[in-house]
Amino acid sequence: SESWDVFLVEQEAHATDNKVIDEVLSADATTVKLLKEEDDIMKELDEAADDEAKAADTENIMKLQDRLEEVIKDLSAREADKQEAKVRKILAGLGFTPEDQEKPVRHFSGGWRMRVSLARALFMQPKLLMLDEPTNHLDPDAVLWLDHYLAEEYPFTVLVVSHDADFLDSVCTDIISVENKKLM
Repeated sequence: SESWDVFLVEQEAHATDNKVIDEVLSADATTVKLLKEEDDIMKELDEAADDEAKAADTENIMKLQDRLEEVIKDLSAREADKQEAKVRKILAGLGFTPEDQEKPVRHFSGGWRMRVSLARALFMQPKLLMLDEPTNHLDPDAVLWLDHYLAEEYPFTVLVVSHDADFLDSVCTDIISVENKKLM
């Protein structure tokens, strides 16, 4: 049976020292881990090239090269080389300028940090994306962008809780209305 990944967008991202772009990219922990491993292996291979004793350990060098090949293959399958551009497009749609994307998350208000959380979720593309009042802290341009992105580009299921009837009508294919604790 197929498993589903689920992502509930937090109302506010934590005020970290990470740059906005890095905070969003860090949502893909597997790619982050693979990139670090690639860097570590490259450093080990560079050290071996500069050290005769390490260079003589051909068995270890072969293992490192084989593992590096696997890591590069995994990164390619994850399209790691395209992730930053994808994240920058999402952040721009949510109103972050290129300069804003380089600032620490802690420099932004709660509403802007919520946009960082939303960007993380959109970047990860879970099979079930749950959004709680996603338009609350968005300006009209960002609402229009999110509306288009969810309706036209997002490939999976989105569950939205919202009081924004226009947004719901535009994005949703099915709506469940709850009034006085009753399904309508």
